[in-house]
Amino acid sequence: GEEEWRARELLEKSSAVKSPSAAMHLAGCKKIQQALAQPGVLERFVDDVGECAEMRKVFAGLYAMDGEEAMEAVKLGLENPGAYVLKPQREGGGNNLYGDELVDALKTYDPAASPGEPGDLS
Repeated sequence: GEEEWRARELLEKSSAVKSPSAAMHLAGCKKIQQALAQPGVLERFVDDVGECAEMRKVFAGLYAMDGEEAMEAVKLGLENPGAYVLKPQREGGGNNLYGDELVDALKTYDPAASPGEPGDLS
């Protein structure tokens, strides 16, 4: 939350050794990765079109679990759960859901749920 980001800002402004830097930390956030995967966004940061094309070859498909895209993402996951992973915005990867656990979580999806409430998958 906000408190964690204030602590991160304090660290960034200090002379402490930072690993990863705030920029690298943000680059690992799924929302940032989603944004960079959108057409034209990566090109704002990398001038070489060929280099952008090479980078895009290793991008994983990312689907938003909030907003208008969520319903399509839920549908895709329920139709073919073996092809998808539900990755919460948490560190470490130990919270990822696969197979039956993914299906169970997707079945709880409620587009009217507020962030943090049951049914919210963002």
